Amino acid sequence: ARDYNLASGVMAMEWTVTLNTGTKAPAFGLGTWQSKPGEVAKAVDAALRAGYRSIDCAYAYGNEGEIGEALQKCFKEGVLKREELFITTKLWCSFHQRESVLSCCQESLKNLQLDYLDLYLIHWPV
Repeated sequence: ARDYNLASGVMAMEWTVTLNTGTKAPAFGLGTWQSKPGEVAKAVDAALRAGYRSIDCAYAYGNEGEIGEALQKCFKEGVLKREELFITTKLWCSFHQRESVLSCCQESLKNLQLDYLDLYLIHWPV
């Protein structure tokens, strides 16, 4: 299904997939891998204003801080609320040890300036 948000003039794609937990995740999103410094915030801002509701991040991409700044800007400007957004980030393969997972997740949350993630994946599980 598609939802056209006529009030804002933005088409919000509401195509979703249902995860095994019952959570609905947007089927389309913005990937941030290999985004250049100084450009990723602009890309995130433009994507959210265009109706994207999923942003794919990873600690290893080295741009979570800039993404966090863009997210906060959009929240403050009323573009969308946090609960309308699906954020995925990933645990890098050198931190797969049980004792590293929580601190790495907390670091990503700090960088992204968020209180929670919607999906936390193992990057390159080995």
